[in-house]
Amino acid sequence: MKGVILTDNTNYLGFDRNISLWGQYSFQYPIVDDYFVEAKYLECLLKEKKSFMKNNLHLLYFSEDNCKYLDFKQIGVDCGYLYEPNDDFYIGFSIIYNEILRINNSFCVEYKKQLNEYSLFSSAVQAKSFLQERTLFCDKYKLENAFQKLSVVNIYIYK
Repeated sequence: MKGVILTDNTNYLGFDRNISLWGQYSFQYPIVDDYFVEAKYLECLLKEKKSFMKNNLHLLYFSEDNCKYLDFKQIGVDCGYLYEPNDDFYIGFSIIYNEILRINNSFCVEYKKQLNEYSLFSSAVQAKSFLQERTLFCDKYKLENAFQKLSVVNIYIYK
């Protein structure tokens, strides 16, 4: 899964629909759940980059794969529930933003110390390690487990 979020915020705040500004600007691209534009439109968006820049807007690109575009800087790795195949909807649920940064138990506090300046994991290895350990403590700390698949997602910013 991959997509592009339009935002005026240079900090990543999880899969938070409130940071997405697609609905406030007129673009011809279909917006998924008032939140992101599919990555297949990224090349077209980059051709319009001047209109973003003059309004001090940024593109956040998220993908389970590496980004092939050189103008994007990787700011970290998140993990969360992105899509629920059984119910066919986009959840947009960041484990970092919704658990690690908000819950004050020993498990989350320890991982909070490991996040980078963007409040993200620095590598996919670190995110996968967290997910493995999280599985062990899910019941003990009553962490979210209502959805199907947790994804590890690379987060990039185009400034």
